[in-house]
Amino acid sequence: MRLRNTGRGRRNAPFIIKNSPFFVGAVALLGMVGGGFAADLPIVPIVVAPPPPPPPVVCENHIYAGADYLRMTRQDPDATPLVSVAAPGDVLDASDFSFGWSSGIAGRAGIIFCNIGFEVGGFWISPMSSFLDDLFLGDPDVEIETNPLTDVFGVSAVTGYNETRVWGLDANVVVQLNPNVLLFAGAAFIELADILEIDVISDQTPTSFADGDGFGLYTWTAQNLMVGPQVGVRGMFGPLTPGSFFLGVDVGAGLLFNFIRNDLLVDRSALLGDLTGTDSAFSIVPMVRGAARVGFQVTSNIAITAGYQALWLGNVALAPDQVAETGDLNIPGPDTVTLGTATNDFFSHGIEIGIRLRF
Repeated sequence: MRLRNTGRGRRNAPFIIKNSPFFVGAVALLGMVGGGFAADLPIVPIVVAPPPPPPPVVCENHIYAGADYLRMTRQDPDATPLVSVAAPGDVLDASDFSFGWSSGIAGRAGIIFCNIGFEVGGFWISPMSSFLDDLFLGDPDVEIETNPLTDVFGVSAVTGYNETRVWGLDANVVVQLNPNVLLFAGAAFIELADILEIDVISDQTPTSFADGDGFGLYTWTAQNLMVGPQVGVRGMFGPLTPGSFFLGVDVGAGLLFNFIRNDLLVDRSALLGDLTGTDSAFSIVPMVRGAARVGFQVTSNIAITAGYQALWLGNVALAPDQVAETGDLNIPGPDTVTLGTATNDFFSHGIEIGIRLRF
């Protein structure tokens, strides 16, 4: 009898092997051995390092104060004709006024608690004046440069002076960035008054409103009241240890709202009465002020300083510029005259000597 190979044995071989007792036992033995090896391996934990702690906050807590003696001057006025005569030309020009040096004081005090604080400060400068001696003319006719021109007859002399008065206050919130640098932001107030007086002496009998009783006294007063925000930075660079020198720098800027009042007074005879004019105006004043100084740290709490400081104001009213804005003073009529307002720049600078306290 012949046997046929149907291939069923080959197809069933995997099933027979997997289900045989020998195969099952071998798999169980391998599992036991592998589990034993896994149990013998060391367990290495994964450690995640925590983030580093933030640096400690250094709180600056102190009280500070300072005072300075100032010696200040201001720029001379722009060239502006004030009084003229046909020959030899201008008798009195605003640029003829040359300002000398005036004394002043400045001070500041504040308190800082954990790097934030509050301060107040201020300054005052004694009137800065420039006087012109009598200019003897020999009885010519002169014209004051109003618009239109004011004629004055038989003038024997012309003289005058220009005077500036300025002072200010401020209050700020301060932030101590580090022991050497301080930021401030707050409000500033500055008053600037500028006065121009022209004296015209005439020997003739009064023939017009201008020469009055033989003595014409013309006084223009331009007053600026400014208030607005300011920001700035102060720095002290050096070891700041007793017996050492350091450098100090202050820089501030602001935008101030300026309320202007112009007044004119012409002192005439009792018969004619005084002639007056008034005008009010408004301007936006950019302000920049700064100082640079050298200091010596006497003790840990006391330092002495010396340096330079400056103040610049734009769009302020100065008295000599108002002459050309003045109306007709010759025509008899009301006791008032129209008066306009012109603005210009103001710059003052000088030296400081002071003391600084810190506790």
